Amino acid sequence: YCMGCMKEIGEDVTVCPHCSYNALASQNPPFLAKGSMISGKYLVGKVESFATDSITYIGLDTETGATVNIIEFYPEKIVSRGLNVTEVSIKMGCEELFRSTLQSFIDLWTDLKEVTGFACLPQVSDILLFNSTAYAVCAYKDCITLESYFKDKPPLAPKKAFAAFKGILSALRKL
Repeated sequence: YCMGCMKEIGEDVTVCPHCSYNALASQNPPFLAKGSMISGKYLVGKVESFATDSITYIGLDTETGATVNIIEFYPEKIVSRGLNVTEVSIKMGCEELFRSTLQSFIDLWTDLKEVTGFACLPQVSDILLFNSTAYAVCAYKDCITLESYFKDKPPLAPKKAFAAFKGILSALRKL
């Protein structure tokens, strides 16, 4: 599988014919290595995004064959991970903070899993504990940021802006 788009490619293919991802691209700590497995079920691909409390990877559900997003709880200020290590190490003195924020991460994704019917919210399929941290697994969405979308476009007229954000506002109300 291509670690950039999770489509099947030949074993000796270096550049994916589907997404042009270079299989030789490195992915160093704190990120999980491409090809890692989560709970024996999810194949980890390239990093999609990195925030202060989480890392999002493209992934593959090896049981269903579905492309997924894997969101790893990784609060960068209080944890670390070395080269060729999958386990998260909690920094000394941060154990209680890690436990409480881990629980908040699990609670958030559990709440999101229960809210359905909104295209703007992630469709959560699994929440699991593994590698001394937590993961949320969601249906894959190939998206761009609002900043990227509006970079080369004029501002939206108020009516169009409201229509575009109506789904988001409805989802926020439900949450």
